[in-house]
Amino acid sequence: MAKVEYSAITDVGKARKNNEDNFYVSGIYKKDTEQLHEEAFGLIENSQLLFSVCDGMGGASFGEIASLAAVSNLGEFDNIDFMNHMGDYINKTNEDICAFRSEHNNVGMGTTFTSLLITNDTVTASNIGDSRIYKYSDGMLKMLSHDHTEAQLMIDAGIMKPEEAKNSRASHVLSQSLGLSPEELLVSPYITSEVPHPGDIYLLCSDGLTDMLDDYKIADILSRGGDIKELNSALVIAALNAGGRDNVTSVLIRIADTAVSPPLNSPMRSASQIPYIKKKSRNILVPVIISAVVAVIAGLLIFFAVNSGVFNHTTDSKESGVIDMLNSQEPVKETDPSVTEETDLPITVEPVEETDLPITEKPVEETAPPVTEDLWWFKGIE
Repeated sequence: MAKVEYSAITDVGKARKNNEDNFYVSGIYKKDTEQLHEEAFGLIENSQLLFSVCDGMGGASFGEIASLAAVSNLGEFDNIDFMNHMGDYINKTNEDICAFRSEHNNVGMGTTFTSLLITNDTVTASNIGDSRIYKYSDGMLKMLSHDHTEAQLMIDAGIMKPEEAKNSRASHVLSQSLGLSPEELLVSPYITSEVPHPGDIYLLCSDGLTDMLDDYKIADILSRGGDIKELNSALVIAALNAGGRDNVTSVLIRIADTAVSPPLNSPMRSASQIPYIKKKSRNILVPVIISAVVAVIAGLLIFFAVNSGVFNHTTDSKESGVIDMLNSQEPVKETDPSVTEETDLPITVEPVEETDLPITEKPVEETAPPVTEDLWWFKGIE
């Protein structure tokens, strides 16, 4: 079973006197062609959910009639496999609109068409004309539909750049629409399918929204999250505040639950689905524990070394001399005051008998090793 929350809004805008747009949400649509504003929202669950936005064309009240014919006919195909019967739906809608045209002096009229079919494991988007379908997921906005306009044909042919199309009159000249007989044009809808995931948002809208809001603004509004009705209202209000030059229709759908498990890059994933995060946190402790053990061992070695006299070497300071004296186990013997150089080993001077020859004293060389040589074991730990 597919389960979604949705919000559908259609509004006349600020410049038009009639609303030629319409929407369809599993049997719900605007039934009165003179109605300027309509809203619907809720939470629905079914094996097949069908949504649509149609933008009528024709002037007077003919645009409303064309879009009404398109959404009302969907009710006949809602409870069957719509994609396998889309050709039947297109033929019936074309016939109904063409019949009305012939009864009114072959007046020009027609409508765009977008549909989003949601089942348990598939979302299928299709469109005819320039009404669009977007998907918003993981902070990214992606257009699923493909404009059927003269401008898009030139873009596809490399004649026009996408940034030039927005200000071109060709962007509002449709290359396909519903309401034409097979002799006039063989309609070929653009269709794409994908797997739905909880939290995915789909937007179906008329050009009254996309002409006023670029893709960056749409993505910015959808990024706010929260209540689906408030999000959809924010989209429509933003389009109206930007000018509202056309009718504005927006159907916003968020996947609430499917039987398909979300992938790791789904915004609904839980920490239990990503066990490697916990593994990383445990690995971080290993070097910390090793460093602590090394520090304790080093501290103990230094402590025992100091107490055993390993570091008691003489230097030029008086304090070092005092420490040597306190730790010496040998009795202090008298030294010859004439010897001025300090040594690390006590020097014993034997009494010298007086002679007529002068006594020459040989300087005593230092024999103590440098202090740093006794620290090799400690540096090895570093």
